[in-house]
Amino acid sequence: MELTEDRRKEIDIICDRITEGESLRSILKDNVPFSKSTFFDIVAANSDIADQYTRAMAERQEMLFEEIITIADSQEDDISLVPDGSKVTNHNAIQRN
Repeated sequence: MELTEDRRKEIDIICDRITEGESLRSILKDNVPFSKSTFFDIVAANSDIADQYTRAMAERQEMLFEEIITIADSQEDDISLVPDGSKVTNHNAIQRN
């Protein structure tokens, strides 16, 4: 599939946004001038774009993994002080993390 310069710029923007953590579904809902199937047709027909998309997905996965670990390791709201000075365990925060 032949790519115009404008379409190539759109692909670059999509991959950048994926790298920043956005899903392809949310990006394509945001006034992108082609559908999900067209995007995947472009990826399938262009090995350089397939590589770019693969790298973007891997970077997003790494970012999300790091975020998951940070949240899981957080103890920020696990214990609260009540007005009488005693400590109360916040089970909801622990379970959510």
